[in-house]
Amino acid sequence: MLIQVTYCLDNKQQPFNRGGILKLKIMKEDIEYLALEGGGGCGNAFIGAIKALEDINVIQHENFRIKNIKGVAGASAGSITSLFLACGYNSREITDILKLENFNKFFDGPDINKQPFLINNNKMSNTRFLEREQKRLNGLSDIHKKILQGLGIKFKTLRDFKLGEFQGIIGKYLNPIIDDVITNFGKNNLPDEVLLRIKKGKRDLVYCLHTDFGVFTGNEIRNFFDKWISMARVRIENPDMFKNASISDLSRTYDQSKSSYEFKKLYMNTSIGDLGKLTKTKLAFTGTNMLDMKSYIFSSFDDMTNKISAADIVRISMSIPFAYKPIIIEPEDLQYIFGSSDWKNHRELEGVWVDGGLTNNIPINAFKQFSNSSSQPNTFGLRLNKDEQTPIFNILDFIKQYLSLLGGTGEAHMSGTQPFNDNCIQLDASPLKLFSFTPDPKDFDKVNAKSYVDVVKYFECQNVCNPVCEFLLSQESGRSNGTVGNRLR
Repeated sequence: MLIQVTYCLDNKQQPFNRGGILKLKIMKEDIEYLALEGGGGCGNAFIGAIKALEDINVIQHENFRIKNIKGVAGASAGSITSLFLACGYNSREITDILKLENFNKFFDGPDINKQPFLINNNKMSNTRFLEREQKRLNGLSDIHKKILQGLGIKFKTLRDFKLGEFQGIIGKYLNPIIDDVITNFGKNNLPDEVLLRIKKGKRDLVYCLHTDFGVFTGNEIRNFFDKWISMARVRIENPDMFKNASISDLSRTYDQSKSSYEFKKLYMNTSIGDLGKLTKTKLAFTGTNMLDMKSYIFSSFDDMTNKISAADIVRISMSIPFAYKPIIIEPEDLQYIFGSSDWKNHRELEGVWVDGGLTNNIPINAFKQFSNSSSQPNTFGLRLNKDEQTPIFNILDFIKQYLSLLGGTGEAHMSGTQPFNDNCIQLDASPLKLFSFTPDPKDFDKVNAKSYVDVVKYFECQNVCNPVCEFLLSQESGRSNGTVGNRLR
């Protein structure tokens, strides 16, 4: 059993590291910002931690806003939970949202000729896709052409290379390999319903990977974000009308109103800047531009990004490479968003954007410019950790682990934020999985019971000058495990 020894000096505790327990570098009353790490379906472990932060008054709510947290940041799955927090949803409401939605529909596709662009995600314009496809074909190298010809594709010009020929070689050469990859990678990672759909459309799957750099379109999950942003706006602006409304009530209101032109104009496609002003909360989410492999923080307080839709930004941040198609930002998008006279000042946003967790999986330094002291940051980070090893017996196991690393957690992601590491707590997300957004209810309760207790333990030792506080709290942990899950539901 681990014992954390603490000493009281000048009425403040100075605990040291022992047995892997994190140093306490931040007091709960000093927390002004939160940063949540990415990790796909493992992000379900955040709910218990948020509940604990509410119970110890780090997070408080008033008039459908968080009133004592100035900003939230996130990457990948962390951006999703951060968005809900910024929108004023509490831990119980976030749980209800997760229970209400069918997450299987978020794996939409594979659909060919549907490349996500920033300004037309709801329409997924084929015209822009075909323009890009022609440029791609015209830009094929001689070696690429020779490979295609060697696979049996005959064409007089590059313009003769069509989908039919591509699907032909898929059926001839790759069917057995594709079946094996889908079965081995999807098993225990993707829902059966999604696996069956992929197997039926496996030719489209490979074509999407070849041309769109991803399988799932991501339009459904983008609309999911926009739905709950819209309803956050509705109840913040109409608090008396919705003061007793449940999440189910809000969902019904959205379904009844979303087709209305007035509702769309007033509440949908809210920019991240406007959302920050409305909620009185700073927002920051990470994205990765594949053109230069650099990390970028899209925020409500940066003129470079504050006019972009919050739903699109979170969609960028959770775009797990190869799984979700990246978001394309081109001059046409920038002109539409920033205007013909200003768009050139935003050209650094042009690119092919994927999961922010690829390059910055926990943006704990997103609010450093607002900190009173660089040596004592006031941001608290929630990290995800899976304390288990996965056997690797073949190349498919290796690829699966690699993709999990791209969209999940890892020590490498912390190297750029080393000064802030002691302001983080690690939440054990086992046995949750990267692509499983609807975990078994028993696993959900178990993981979040652990998350709740771990957060309480982290801060409890700040108030107890007792060399055996860890021992006492471990006993409390045993009693809490059976009740926290019920408190969340």
